[in-house]
Amino acid sequence: MVDDKVARLEELVERIMRAATRLVRIDCNDIELTPEQTFVLRLLDTHGPMTVGDLRRAASAAQSTTSEMVGRLARAGYVHKRTDPADRRAVKVAISANGRAILAARLRDMRRRHKALLQALAADDQDRLVGAFEVITELMDRAASNATHGDDDDA
Repeated sequence: MVDDKVARLEELVERIMRAATRLVRIDCNDIELTPEQTFVLRLLDTHGPMTVGDLRRAASAAQSTTSEMVGRLARAGYVHKRTDPADRRAVKVAISANGRAILAARLRDMRRRHKALLQALAADDQDRLVGAFEVITELMDRAASNATHGDDDDA
């Protein structure tokens, strides 16, 4: 029955999220970065300066949530907000040197944690875990692309 599957999926997603949070949440220089903040820093590091609206769309988050997150990252010195020279009404967010340093430290620590996680498993279980995450990611991406979001604040 679909309702039983929904209940089981809810339980499993919650368990995965708790485990994933433990694997990706670390303290860097007494400032704790959330997985969402790390994602935003990675976006900015990879793609260069972006507007808050662009970040919101890439992170699939509400405009107010993204604005608050950018504000916290700016106060911590991890990003800079500047007026876009091409459009004086728009503000671009860029990763700072401190943001790059904290991101690099966080990614090193995450890789260390992931390596320890995999090394604790037998080779077959390592393959199963990676394969399971590939399937989960593919299916969740497919489901998310078909979902409608009611948080499109700047539409």
